Amino acid sequence: MKDVPDPRPVVDLVWFHADYERLFDESGWKMIEHHLPLGRPDEPYGWLAETSIAPWVIYVAAKKSAR
Repeated sequence: MKDVPDPRPVVDLVWFHADYERLFDESGWKMIEHHLPLGRPDEPYGWLAETSIAPWVIYVAAKKSAR
């Protein structure tokens, strides 16, 4: 993070898409969709790679029906 007073690297955990699918399935949820938003060149931010590599993923999930 380069826009905060403390620019030291942060500790991050890597979860792959399959990890989230398994987590949702095992916890009784189903994934509806997922989004990989990108930064846009017209935004007032000094994006580095965020215009071509999504910096986060948004998962949309729903509770599985109890049948």
